[in-house]
Amino acid sequence: MTRNEITAILLIAGLYALRMLGLFMVLPVLPLYIDTLADGNALWIGWAIGSYGLTQAIFQIPLGHLSDKIGRKQVILGGLTMMAIGSLVAACSPSMVGILIGRSLQGAGAIGATLMALAADVSAPQHRATAMAVIGITIGGTFVLAMMLGPLINSHFGLSGIFGSIFSLSLLAIIWTYYKIPALQPSLSNQRSLVTQIATSLKNPQLLRLNISILCLHAFFTASFLFIPKLIVQYSPVAPQNQWCLYGAVLLVALLLMRIGLKGIEHQSAGKWIFSSTIVMLGLSQLLLTGNGLSWWKVGGALVLFFTAFTLLEAVLPAMVSRTAPSNSYGSALGIYSTFQFFGIFLGGSIGGALYASLGVFGITLWCMLLILIWLSLVVNLQLPKTVQIA
Repeated sequence: MTRNEITAILLIAGLYALRMLGLFMVLPVLPLYIDTLADGNALWIGWAIGSYGLTQAIFQIPLGHLSDKIGRKQVILGGLTMMAIGSLVAACSPSMVGILIGRSLQGAGAIGATLMALAADVSAPQHRATAMAVIGITIGGTFVLAMMLGPLINSHFGLSGIFGSIFSLSLLAIIWTYYKIPALQPSLSNQRSLVTQIATSLKNPQLLRLNISILCLHAFFTASFLFIPKLIVQYSPVAPQNQWCLYGAVLLVALLLMRIGLKGIEHQSAGKWIFSSTIVMLGLSQLLLTGNGLSWWKVGGALVLFFTAFTLLEAVLPAMVSRTAPSNSYGSALGIYSTFQFFGIFLGGSIGGALYASLGVFGITLWCMLLILIWLSLVVNLQLPKTVQIA
């Protein structure tokens, strides 16, 4: 990659990190407020988490297509502004209803597809897989930091402090975008109808399998995080205000293992086997976390498997999509990918919350195992790109 490409990709990845840091910080904390917030219960918590994914799913494709028409930077600035407004609403709300409204407004600033499309715009075709992988790895690293910062901020400032931090990060991201992100003119090759671009992407069976893969991944992840924070509190060997250390240690080991998997999946001969095995690893971690005879060491080991699988798949899937998506409509194609991703968050939160409220952790386990079976049945016929270059 050229110096200009590297600089532009790092700037976009940094913006993605600022945005995702604030969003991920809520996950290890919000389920702990089931019994303390007004209107708080498992069902409402699930909807509060999932509502963000629903509005993201609704607006990803329209905003991705709009960015093809008027330019990426304008759409990114508008989405970040909406995220800031939603964060402020949630920070000032004492009830779950207000948090749900704030999370929905946050999700309406759906710029994930636009950011990925901008990364494709500023990189040469042969470097796009690497650019998408950099963003995926950045999300993984941001996730690690957020899992540590969320509990730490919560121990000092509570849930409103976390949403206040997201508001501050949104303002920082707006400034970052205005001064640092390049403003490119929309390509004339992208001026096709939205319906045509969507139809082209959905008719590609390999791309559809990857889209459903990201849906299953985030539905599984979101549903699991309805009970994982309370499980960590129950079996943690340290005080609640120091649990960020546990998240950091577990995630550090997971990232080291993930890096080994990334190297292996680049090779065509082993890539599909590693991809399928990682899905199985994700399901195994769920069974271990919900099994009998739990101890901190068993929970910690299961979490290492869980986070290794999640971060590996989160990094690999964008690179695979970049190799498969139509080259002349990245905004819309990646909008569809992001729509499936965030609709997975909605399904994981809403269905997982309903099952958690009625059947407890057993209900979440049933839901997650169903997702794993559906996912594995799809990847049987998945053809990996000839090269999935991660680094």
